[in-house]
Amino acid sequence: MSLFPKPFTYLRTTRTLVRGVWTPSAAQTLTALGSIQPVSGSDLEVMEPGTLEKGAMKVYTDTLLHTRKEASENRADVVLYDGGRWEVAQVLPYTSGLIPHRKYIIEYQGPA
Repeated sequence: MSLFPKPFTYLRTTRTLVRGVWTPSAAQTLTALGSIQPVSGSDLEVMEPGTLEKGAMKVYTDTLLHTRKEASENRADVVLYDGGRWEVAQVLPYTSGLIPHRKYIIEYQGPA
C-alpha cells in the first residue's frame, strides 16, 4: 500500500447454493483504503494471459479482496474507479516489511 491511501469503493456479491444452483446475492457496496495505480513492466510478466486486452490497473490495500479464482461461493469483487467497473483478477505475490499490504490486478469490465 502507499503511504497516502485513499478510500475506494468496491462491490461484493456472494453466492449461495439454492436447490443445487449457485444463486448470486445482491451486491454490497463496501469501502476500503488503498492506492490504485497503472501496472508496471514487472507486473506484466506475472499477469494472466489476456489481461492486457481489457486494460489493467493494480491496487495496493490491506483489505482482503475476492479474486475470480477463489471458491465458488465467492465471486470476484468489482472495484469502482474512474467511471468504470474493474474486476479483481488476481493477487500478486508481494511482501514488504515496512507497510503490510496486498497487491491486486484489476481488469476493466466496462462503464460503471
